[in-house]
Amino acid sequence: MADRVKRFWWVWVIGAAVAWVIMGAASKNFPIVNLEFAWTPQGAADALTGANLDAVRASIHWDFLFIAFYVPALFLGSLWVRGRVRSGPARGLGTVAAPGALVAGVADVSENLSMLAYLHGAKGWILLAGIMATIKFALVALALGYVLVGLVVTGTRRLTAR
Repeated sequence: MADRVKRFWWVWVIGAAVAWVIMGAASKNFPIVNLEFAWTPQGAADALTGANLDAVRASIHWDFLFIAFYVPALFLGSLWVRGRVRSGPARGLGTVAAPGALVAGVADVSENLSMLAYLHGAKGWILLAGIMATIKFALVALALGYVLVGLVVTGTRRLTAR
């Protein structure tokens, strides 16, 4: 099972990387994180000063594709690392990291919908975007850190076992 998870994990990682590049190109150099953490209508208006709103919308729309790839990548990566850990706190952390990746995806979708609502005139929704972005980034950091450390530890064990 673990080998199949790892094999499919790479597909999701590569897909996420491609989606990241597409999303970046669509944004035309607008750092979307500025809108994610604007918190208030005034903060959002300031963040969008001089921005191409069509490019901002396009970047948000392409982010849905990125979500479709990074969430399974983090989920499967967390499951794979957790499967390699026999017991202890690291295994328990995997029990949180894997479903945390799924919750991060839901938060990211909510954040995107909130930003799109703001861009279509529902100014109060920008606060929800900030809340969801905070949840998303915290859970992504947890899952990504867990997967990266797990890959390093697994790789180190493999190298020292030879």
